[in-house]
Amino acid sequence: MRLVHIPTYPPISLSYKSPVLTNFLNVELYFIYNHPSYLPNNHSLTMKFTTAIVASLVGTSTALFDKNQPWGKRDYACVNVYQGIPDNSTVSAGQTVRVHFDRKPTGRCPDPLSQYPGEDYNVWLYNNPVRNLDTISFDQSIKITDGIKEDAGLVDITIPKDLPQVKDGSLWYLRVGTSLSSAPQMPSLFNAAGPFTVIRA
Repeated sequence: MRLVHIPTYPPISLSYKSPVLTNFLNVELYFIYNHPSYLPNNHSLTMKFTTAIVASLVGTSTALFDKNQPWGKRDYACVNVYQGIPDNSTVSAGQTVRVHFDRKPTGRCPDPLSQYPGEDYNVWLYNNPVRNLDTISFDQSIKITDGIKEDAGLVDITIPKDLPQVKDGSLWYLRVGTSLSSAPQMPSLFNAAGPFTVIRA
């Protein structure tokens, strides 16, 4: 391993704001600067760098998905779900959950949209949604139900027993959605719960 002289020790600032990785690298650089003789015959330090970077990036990529941002064009988080599947909880395949919803203010919805009635609601499951610019990709999407009237205010949804195999069963999201056909540009409205874990039956 070739050593490069480090004349000063400025703290690292990472653009994606990972405090764990930032602190780790700052500590390691401090050690390198003060104990340069340690490096030539010690390869474990390189492994520690690699492991920390990979672990931090995995956590960061998951955290980067903001479920309340639009999932498509003219898509707004205007549906208020006040009872359902809590974030970071665990449910079982085959389990039935009652979801209560309304159109009360969410703090994320343009006010003029509240005057327009919603069309029939639908409910979908998504696994590992990932945002790339204005599009969202995902590993799996499953339609749970539709045809739910807005004035019903609730729906019983059942997590399918025959869920497909996924890489990460802790990255499920439940999206409750509707559309406003009488509003300008016919926007869609939604609420997204998650991430949560689904245990296969």
